[in-house]
Amino acid sequence: MDAEIAWLKAQLEDSTMGSIAQEGLKKLEEAIAAMQRVVEKTDKTHQRAEDLVSKVKLLLLGIQDLLEQLKGTSRSRLSTEQLSRMLTEAKKMVRVMELHSCSAQREAAEKEWEESHKLLLYIKDNASNQGEAIKITSMLKWYESKLGQLEAVLREAAENVGRATRQNGLNTPALEDVQQRWKDLGEEYDVVTGQIAMATGQLKNTAGLLKELGDLGMRYERLAAEFDGARTHLIKKVNVISQAASKEPIVVSAEKHARELNWLARELQDLVKNATKSSDVQRAIDVAGAYKNITEAVRAAGQAARQAMEAAEEALSDVKREDLPKRARNLKDQAYSLLTKAQDARNDHKRTADEQATQGKRVDQARSKTETLQKDLQTAMGELAKIKRGRFLRKKEILEYLGSLID
Repeated sequence: MDAEIAWLKAQLEDSTMGSIAQEGLKKLEEAIAAMQRVVEKTDKTHQRAEDLVSKVKLLLLGIQDLLEQLKGTSRSRLSTEQLSRMLTEAKKMVRVMELHSCSAQREAAEKEWEESHKLLLYIKDNASNQGEAIKITSMLKWYESKLGQLEAVLREAAENVGRATRQNGLNTPALEDVQQRWKDLGEEYDVVTGQIAMATGQLKNTAGLLKELGDLGMRYERLAAEFDGARTHLIKKVNVISQAASKEPIVVSAEKHARELNWLARELQDLVKNATKSSDVQRAIDVAGAYKNITEAVRAAGQAARQAMEAAEEALSDVKREDLPKRARNLKDQAYSLLTKAQDARNDHKRTADEQATQGKRVDQARSKTETLQKDLQTAMGELAKIKRGRFLRKKEILEYLGSLID
Protein backbone atom coordinates (compact mmCIF):
# COMPACT_ATOMS: atom_id res chain seq x y z
CA MET A 1 0.00 0.00 0.00
CA ASP A 2 2.85 2.36 0.80
CA ALA A 3 4.35 1.67 -2.64
CA GLU A 4 1.06 2.53 -4.34
CA ILE A 5 0.75 5.76 -2.34
CA ALA A 6 4.33 6.69 -3.22
CA TRP A 7 3.58 5.99 -6.90
CA LEU A 8 0.47 8.22 -6.78
CA LYS A 9 2.47 11.00 -5.10
CA ALA A 10 5.22 10.71 -7.72
CA GLN A 11 2.61 10.90 -10.51
CA LEU A 12 1.11 14.04 -9.02
CA GLU A 13 4.51 15.68 -8.37
CA ASP A 14 5.67 15.00 -11.94
CA SER A 15 2.93 17.29 -13.27
CA THR A 16 3.55 21.00 -13.34
CA MET A 17 1.32 22.27 -10.56
CA GLY A 18 0.67 25.59 -8.96
CA SER A 19 -0.11 26.57 -5.42
CA ILE A 20 -3.72 25.35 -5.64
CA ALA A 21 -2.69 21.92 -6.96
CA GLN A 22 -0.01 21.67 -4.31
CA GLU A 23 -2.57 22.56 -1.69
CA GLY A 24 -4.85 19.82 -3.04
CA LEU A 25 -1.92 17.40 -2.94
CA LYS A 26 -1.26 18.39 0.67
CA LYS A 27 -4.88 17.73 1.53
CA LEU A 28 -4.64 14.34 -0.19
CA GLU A 29 -1.46 13.54 1.72
CA GLU A 30 -3.14 14.57 4.95
CA ALA A 31 -6.08 12.30 4.14
CA ILE A 32 -3.70 9.42 3.39
CA ALA A 33 -1.79 10.11 6.61
CA ALA A 34 -5.07 10.10 8.51
CA MET A 35 -5.97 6.83 6.83
CA GLN A 36 -2.58 5.41 7.80
CA ARG A 37 -3.12 6.53 11.38
CA VAL A 38 -6.49 4.81 11.32
CA VAL A 39 -4.83 1.65 9.96
CA GLU A 40 -2.14 1.84 12.62
CA LYS A 41 -4.78 2.41 15.27
CA THR A 42 -6.67 -0.56 13.90
CA ASP A 43 -3.52 -2.67 13.98
CA LYS A 44 -2.87 -1.62 17.56
CA THR A 45 -6.46 -2.41 18.47
CA HIS A 46 -6.12 -5.78 16.76
CA GLN A 47 -2.83 -6.40 18.58
CA ARG A 48 -4.43 -5.40 21.86
CA ALA A 49 -7.28 -7.77 21.15
CA GLU A 50 -4.80 -10.55 20.45
CA ASP A 51 -3.02 -9.72 23.71
CA LEU A 52 -6.32 -9.90 25.52
CA VAL A 53 -7.01 -13.26 23.89
CA SER A 54 -3.62 -14.47 25.07
CA LYS A 55 -4.37 -13.26 28.59
CA VAL A 56 -7.73 -15.00 28.47
CA LYS A 57 -6.03 -18.18 27.36
CA LEU A 58 -3.60 -17.86 30.25
CA LEU A 59 -6.51 -17.33 32.62
CA LEU A 60 -8.22 -20.39 31.20
CA LEU A 61 -5.06 -22.36 31.72
CA GLY A 62 -4.93 -21.09 35.28
CA ILE A 63 -8.52 -22.12 35.80
CA GLN A 64 -7.79 -25.55 34.39
CA ASP A 65 -4.83 -25.86 36.73
CA LEU A 66 -7.03 -24.82 39.60
CA LEU A 67 -9.58 -27.43 38.60
CA GLU A 68 -6.89 -30.04 38.36
CA GLN A 69 -5.73 -29.08 41.79
CA LEU A 70 -9.27 -29.35 43.02
CA LYS A 71 -9.58 -32.75 41.42
CA GLY A 72 -6.24 -33.84 42.89
CA THR A 73 -7.10 -32.60 46.31
CA SER A 74 -10.64 -33.86 46.27
CA ARG A 75 -9.36 -37.24 47.36
CA SER A 76 -7.76 -35.71 50.41
CA ARG A 77 -9.68 -33.97 52.98
CA LEU A 78 -9.50 -30.13 52.85
CA SER A 79 -10.46 -27.76 55.52
CA THR A 80 -13.39 -25.44 55.13
CA GLU A 81 -11.09 -22.40 55.03
CA GLN A 82 -9.07 -23.83 52.13
CA LEU A 83 -12.18 -24.59 50.16
CA SER A 84 -13.61 -21.07 50.69
CA ARG A 85 -10.30 -19.49 49.72
CA MET A 86 -10.08 -21.54 46.53
CA LEU A 87 -13.70 -20.68 45.71
CA THR A 88 -12.98 -16.98 46.22
CA GLU A 89 -9.98 -17.16 43.89
CA ALA A 90 -12.09 -18.94 41.30
CA LYS A 91 -14.73 -16.19 41.49
CA LYS A 92 -12.04 -13.52 41.11
CA MET A 93 -10.64 -15.29 38.05
CA VAL A 94 -14.16 -15.50 36.56
CA ARG A 95 -14.70 -11.74 37.17
CA VAL A 96 -11.35 -10.95 35.57
CA MET A 97 -12.34 -13.03 32.56
CA GLU A 98 -15.66 -11.16 32.36
CA LEU A 99 -13.88 -7.79 32.61
CA HIS A 100 -11.39 -8.72 29.93
CA SER A 101 -14.05 -9.69 27.46
CA CYS A 102 -12.87 -7.99 24.15
CA SER A 103 -15.90 -8.53 21.95
CA ALA A 104 -16.69 -4.77 21.68
CA GLN A 105 -13.07 -3.86 20.91
CA ARG A 106 -12.93 -6.59 18.32
CA GLU A 107 -16.05 -5.30 16.60
CA ALA A 108 -14.73 -1.70 16.62
CA ALA A 109 -11.39 -2.83 15.26
CA GLU A 110 -13.03 -4.83 12.52
CA LYS A 111 -15.23 -1.84 11.60
CA GLU A 112 -12.24 0.53 11.43
CA TRP A 113 -10.37 -2.01 9.38
CA GLU A 114 -13.24 -2.24 6.90
CA GLU A 115 -13.43 1.59 6.58
CA SER A 116 -9.68 1.83 6.07
CA HIS A 117 -9.81 -0.91 3.50
CA LYS A 118 -12.60 0.88 1.62
CA LEU A 119 -10.61 4.17 1.67
CA LEU A 120 -7.53 2.37 0.40
CA LEU A 121 -9.51 0.78 -2.42
CA TYR A 122 -10.97 4.20 -3.35
CA ILE A 123 -7.50 5.75 -3.47
CA LYS A 124 -6.21 2.84 -5.53
CA ASP A 125 -9.08 3.18 -7.99
CA ASN A 126 -8.55 6.95 -8.41
CA ALA A 127 -4.78 6.61 -8.62
CA SER A 128 -4.93 3.80 -11.14
CA ASN A 129 -7.03 5.85 -13.55
CA GLN A 130 -4.39 7.83 -15.51
CA GLY A 131 -7.00 9.71 -17.56
CA GLU A 132 -8.72 10.93 -14.47
CA ALA A 133 -5.37 12.03 -13.06
CA ILE A 134 -4.61 14.03 -16.22
CA LYS A 135 -8.09 15.56 -16.16
CA ILE A 136 -7.69 16.47 -12.52
CA THR A 137 -4.28 17.99 -13.28
CA SER A 138 -5.70 20.14 -16.09
CA MET A 139 -8.59 21.22 -13.90
CA LEU A 140 -6.15 22.09 -11.13
CA LYS A 141 -4.10 24.16 -13.59
CA TRP A 142 -7.25 25.93 -14.81
CA TYR A 143 -8.35 26.65 -11.25
CA GLU A 144 -4.84 27.84 -10.50
CA SER A 145 -4.95 30.35 -13.36
CA LYS A 146 -8.43 31.53 -12.35
CA LEU A 147 -7.33 31.85 -8.77
CA GLY A 148 -4.31 33.85 -9.93
CA GLN A 149 -6.63 36.20 -11.79
CA LEU A 150 -8.90 36.33 -8.75
CA GLU A 151 -5.89 37.17 -6.61
CA ALA A 152 -5.02 40.06 -8.95
CA VAL A 153 -8.63 41.27 -8.88
CA LEU A 154 -8.66 41.04 -5.10
CA ARG A 155 -5.42 43.02 -4.92
CA GLU A 156 -6.92 45.66 -7.20
CA ALA A 157 -10.10 45.65 -5.11
CA ALA A 158 -8.00 46.10 -1.98
CA GLU A 159 -6.22 49.04 -3.63
CA ASN A 160 -9.57 50.53 -4.65
CA VAL A 161 -10.87 50.07 -1.13
CA GLY A 162 -7.76 51.81 0.17
CA ARG A 163 -8.19 54.67 -2.28
CA ALA A 164 -11.89 54.88 -1.41
CA THR A 165 -11.00 54.94 2.28
CA ARG A 166 -8.50 57.73 1.72
CA GLN A 167 -11.02 59.58 -0.44
CA ASN A 168 -13.62 59.17 2.28
CA GLY A 169 -11.13 60.64 4.72
CA LEU A 170 -10.72 63.60 2.39
CA ASN A 171 -14.46 63.87 1.73
CA THR A 172 -15.39 63.86 5.41
CA PRO A 173 -14.40 67.55 5.95
CA ALA A 174 -16.10 68.45 2.67
CA LEU A 175 -19.24 66.65 3.80
CA GLU A 176 -19.13 68.44 7.15
CA ASP A 177 -18.67 71.73 5.30
CA VAL A 178 -21.63 70.91 3.04
CA GLN A 179 -23.74 70.00 6.06
CA GLN A 180 -22.79 73.30 7.75
CA ARG A 181 -23.63 75.15 4.53
CA TRP A 182 -26.91 73.30 4.35
CA LYS A 183 -27.66 74.39 7.94
CA ASP A 184 -26.72 77.99 7.08
CA LEU A 185 -28.86 77.71 3.97
CA GLY A 186 -31.80 76.58 6.11
CA GLU A 187 -31.34 79.60 8.38
CA GLU A 188 -31.03 81.92 5.37
CA TYR A 189 -34.08 80.26 3.87
CA ASP A 190 -36.07 80.97 7.04
CA VAL A 191 -34.92 84.61 6.96
CA VAL A 192 -35.73 84.93 3.26
CA THR A 193 -39.11 83.26 3.84
CA GLY A 194 -39.91 85.86 6.49
CA GLN A 195 -38.75 88.66 4.21
CA ILE A 196 -40.80 87.25 1.34
CA ALA A 197 -43.85 87.06 3.62
CA MET A 198 -43.25 90.66 4.69
CA ALA A 199 -42.74 91.71 1.06
CA THR A 200 -45.93 89.85 0.14
CA GLY A 201 -47.81 91.80 2.82
CA GLN A 202 -46.31 95.04 1.56
CA LEU A 203 -47.25 94.08 -1.98
CA LYS A 204 -50.80 93.45 -0.81
CA ASN A 205 -50.79 96.86 0.89
CA THR A 206 -49.33 98.36 -2.28
CA ALA A 207 -52.02 96.65 -4.32
CA GLY A 208 -54.64 98.14 -1.99
CA LEU A 209 -53.04 101.57 -2.29
CA LEU A 210 -52.88 101.20 -6.06
CA LYS A 211 -56.54 100.21 -6.13
CA GLU A 212 -57.43 103.15 -3.90
CA LEU A 213 -55.27 105.38 -6.09
CA GLY A 214 -57.09 104.07 -9.15
CA ASP A 215 -60.44 104.81 -7.50
CA LEU A 216 -59.23 108.28 -6.57
CA GLY A 217 -58.04 108.77 -10.14
CA MET A 218 -61.43 107.72 -11.48
CA ARG A 219 -63.17 110.04 -9.03
CA TYR A 220 -60.74 112.79 -10.00
CA GLU A 221 -61.45 112.22 -13.68
CA ARG A 222 -65.21 112.15 -13.03
CA LEU A 223 -65.04 115.33 -10.97
CA ALA A 224 -62.75 116.86 -13.58
CA ALA A 225 -65.32 115.99 -16.23
CA GLU A 226 -68.09 117.45 -14.08
CA PHE A 227 -65.90 120.46 -13.42
CA ASP A 228 -65.26 120.87 -17.14
CA GLY A 229 -69.02 120.58 -17.83
CA ALA A 230 -69.84 123.02 -15.07
CA ARG A 231 -67.10 125.29 -16.29
CA THR A 232 -68.51 125.23 -19.82
CA HIS A 233 -71.99 125.88 -18.50
CA LEU A 234 -70.63 128.62 -16.24
CA ILE A 235 -68.76 130.17 -19.16
CA LYS A 236 -72.01 130.20 -21.13
CA LYS A 237 -73.87 131.82 -18.25
CA VAL A 238 -71.03 134.30 -17.75
CA ASN A 239 -71.20 135.13 -21.44
CA VAL A 240 -74.92 135.68 -21.11
CA ILE A 241 -74.35 137.81 -18.03
CA SER A 242 -71.58 139.70 -19.80
CA GLN A 243 -73.85 140.22 -22.76
CA ALA A 244 -76.52 141.48 -20.41
CA ALA A 245 -73.96 143.69 -18.71
CA SER A 246 -72.88 145.05 -22.10
CA LYS A 247 -76.49 146.11 -22.70
CA GLU A 248 -76.62 148.01 -19.41
CA PRO A 249 -75.67 151.41 -20.98
CA ILE A 250 -78.41 150.89 -23.55
CA VAL A 251 -80.92 150.18 -20.81
CA VAL A 252 -79.77 153.21 -18.86
CA SER A 253 -79.94 155.33 -22.01
CA ALA A 254 -83.36 153.87 -22.82
CA GLU A 255 -84.62 154.68 -19.33
CA LYS A 256 -83.19 158.17 -19.60
CA HIS A 257 -84.72 158.53 -23.05
CA ALA A 258 -88.00 157.17 -21.69
CA ARG A 259 -87.95 159.78 -18.95
CA GLU A 260 -87.24 162.42 -21.55
CA LEU A 261 -90.01 161.03 -23.69
CA ASN A 262 -92.36 161.09 -20.73
CA TRP A 263 -91.36 164.68 -20.12
CA LEU A 264 -91.90 165.46 -23.81
CA ALA A 265 -95.21 163.59 -23.69
CA ARG A 266 -96.33 165.71 -20.79
CA GLU A 267 -95.21 168.80 -22.68
CA LEU A 268 -96.99 167.46 -25.74
CA GLN A 269 -100.14 166.98 -23.80
CA ASP A 270 -99.78 170.51 -22.55
CA LEU A 271 -99.25 171.69 -26.12
CA VAL A 272 -102.24 169.69 -27.31
CA LYS A 273 -104.30 171.26 -24.67
CA ASN A 274 -102.97 174.67 -25.69
CA ALA A 275 -103.50 173.75 -29.37
CA THR A 276 -107.11 173.07 -28.82
CA LYS A 277 -107.28 176.58 -27.67
CA SER A 278 -105.22 177.84 -30.72
CA SER A 279 -106.08 177.86 -34.40
CA ASP A 280 -102.70 176.78 -35.64
CA VAL A 281 -103.68 173.37 -37.25
CA GLN A 282 -100.37 172.82 -38.98
CA ARG A 283 -98.56 173.03 -35.71
CA ALA A 284 -100.97 170.46 -34.31
CA ILE A 285 -100.26 168.07 -37.15
CA ASP A 286 -96.52 168.43 -36.66
CA VAL A 287 -96.87 167.93 -32.98
CA ALA A 288 -99.05 164.84 -33.65
CA GLY A 289 -96.39 163.36 -35.98
CA ALA A 290 -93.67 164.14 -33.49
CA TYR A 291 -95.71 162.55 -30.75
CA LYS A 292 -96.19 159.42 -32.82
CA ASN A 293 -92.49 159.15 -33.50
CA ILE A 294 -91.67 159.78 -29.90
CA THR A 295 -94.22 157.16 -28.82
CA GLU A 296 -92.74 154.53 -31.15
CA ALA A 297 -89.23 155.34 -29.99
CA VAL A 298 -90.32 155.07 -26.37
CA ARG A 299 -92.04 151.76 -27.14
CA ALA A 300 -88.91 150.38 -28.87
CA ALA A 301 -86.65 151.57 -26.08
CA GLY A 302 -88.96 150.05 -23.46
CA GLN A 303 -89.04 146.76 -25.33
CA ALA A 304 -85.24 146.70 -25.61
CA ALA A 305 -84.95 147.55 -21.94
CA ARG A 306 -87.39 144.78 -21.01
CA GLN A 307 -85.46 142.26 -23.11
CA ALA A 308 -82.18 143.29 -21.51
CA MET A 309 -83.66 143.08 -18.03
CA GLU A 310 -85.23 139.69 -18.76
CA ALA A 311 -81.90 138.35 -20.06
CA ALA A 312 -80.05 139.73 -17.03
CA GLU A 313 -82.66 138.39 -14.62
CA GLU A 314 -82.63 134.96 -16.34
CA ALA A 315 -78.83 134.77 -16.19
CA LEU A 316 -78.85 135.90 -12.57
CA SER A 317 -81.60 133.43 -11.65
CA ASP A 318 -79.67 130.60 -13.37
CA VAL A 319 -76.54 131.50 -11.48
CA LYS A 320 -78.44 131.69 -8.19
CA ARG A 321 -80.51 128.57 -8.89
CA GLU A 322 -77.55 126.32 -9.82
CA ASP A 323 -75.19 128.00 -7.35
CA LEU A 324 -72.42 127.76 -9.93
CA PRO A 325 -69.78 129.73 -7.98
CA LYS A 326 -70.21 127.56 -4.91
CA ARG A 327 -70.27 124.42 -7.04
CA ALA A 328 -67.17 125.60 -8.85
CA ARG A 329 -65.45 126.24 -5.51
CA ASN A 330 -66.53 122.79 -4.27
CA LEU A 331 -65.29 121.16 -7.44
CA LYS A 332 -62.04 123.05 -7.10
CA ASP A 333 -61.68 121.97 -3.46
CA GLN A 334 -62.50 118.36 -4.31
CA ALA A 335 -60.05 118.40 -7.20
CA TYR A 336 -57.35 119.83 -4.96
CA SER A 337 -58.11 117.21 -2.27
CA LEU A 338 -58.01 114.42 -4.84
CA LEU A 339 -54.78 115.81 -6.22
CA THR A 340 -53.30 115.87 -2.69
CA LYS A 341 -54.43 112.28 -2.06
CA ALA A 342 -53.07 111.21 -5.44
CA GLN A 343 -49.72 112.82 -4.64
CA ASP A 344 -49.67 111.14 -1.20
CA ALA A 345 -50.58 107.80 -2.77
CA ARG A 346 -47.88 108.32 -5.39
CA ASN A 347 -45.34 109.07 -2.65
CA ASP A 348 -46.48 106.00 -0.68
CA HIS A 349 -46.29 103.92 -3.82
CA LYS A 350 -42.81 105.24 -4.54
CA ARG A 351 -41.69 104.53 -0.97
CA THR A 352 -43.27 101.06 -1.12
CA ALA A 353 -41.65 100.50 -4.50
CA ASP A 354 -38.27 101.44 -3.02
CA GLU A 355 -38.82 99.07 -0.09
CA GLN A 356 -40.00 96.41 -2.50
CA ALA A 357 -36.91 96.95 -4.63
CA THR A 358 -34.76 96.59 -1.49
CA GLN A 359 -36.61 93.42 -0.52
CA GLY A 360 -36.28 92.20 -4.11
CA LYS A 361 -32.51 92.76 -3.93
CA ARG A 362 -32.38 90.81 -0.66
CA VAL A 363 -34.48 88.05 -2.19
CA ASP A 364 -32.21 87.99 -5.26
CA GLN A 365 -29.14 87.83 -3.01
CA ALA A 366 -30.68 85.04 -0.95
CA ARG A 367 -31.73 83.21 -4.12
CA SER A 368 -28.21 83.59 -5.53
CA LYS A 369 -26.71 82.33 -2.27
CA THR A 370 -29.22 79.46 -2.27
CA GLU A 371 -28.35 78.53 -5.84
CA THR A 372 -24.62 78.66 -5.01
CA LEU A 373 -25.09 76.44 -1.97
CA GLN A 374 -27.29 74.07 -3.96
CA LYS A 375 -24.63 73.85 -6.67
CA ASP A 376 -21.96 73.14 -4.06
CA LEU A 377 -24.21 70.56 -2.45
CA GLN A 378 -24.96 68.93 -5.79
CA THR A 379 -21.24 68.85 -6.59
CA ALA A 380 -20.44 67.22 -3.25
CA MET A 381 -23.32 64.78 -3.61
CA GLY A 382 -22.16 64.02 -7.15
CA GLU A 383 -18.67 63.25 -5.89
CA LEU A 384 -20.08 61.01 -3.15
CA ALA A 385 -22.35 59.33 -5.70
CA LYS A 386 -19.34 58.74 -7.97
CA ILE A 387 -17.43 57.19 -5.08
CA LYS A 388 -20.40 55.00 -4.13
CA ARG A 389 -21.01 54.11 -7.78
CA GLY A 390 -17.33 53.23 -8.21
CA ARG A 391 -17.48 51.01 -5.16
CA PHE A 392 -20.68 49.38 -6.34
CA LEU A 393 -19.32 48.79 -9.85
CA ARG A 394 -16.09 47.39 -8.45
CA LYS A 395 -17.99 45.06 -6.10
CA LYS A 396 -20.26 44.08 -8.97
CA GLU A 397 -17.26 43.30 -11.21
CA ILE A 398 -15.67 41.25 -8.42
CA LEU A 399 -18.90 39.34 -7.80
CA GLU A 400 -19.41 38.74 -11.52
CA TYR A 401 -15.84 37.56 -11.85
CA LEU A 402 -16.22 35.26 -8.85
CA GLY A 403 -19.46 33.98 -10.35
CA SER A 404 -17.69 33.26 -13.64
CA LEU A 405 -14.93 31.43 -11.75
CA ILE A 406 -17.50 29.37 -9.85
CA ASP A 407 -19.29 28.56 -13.12
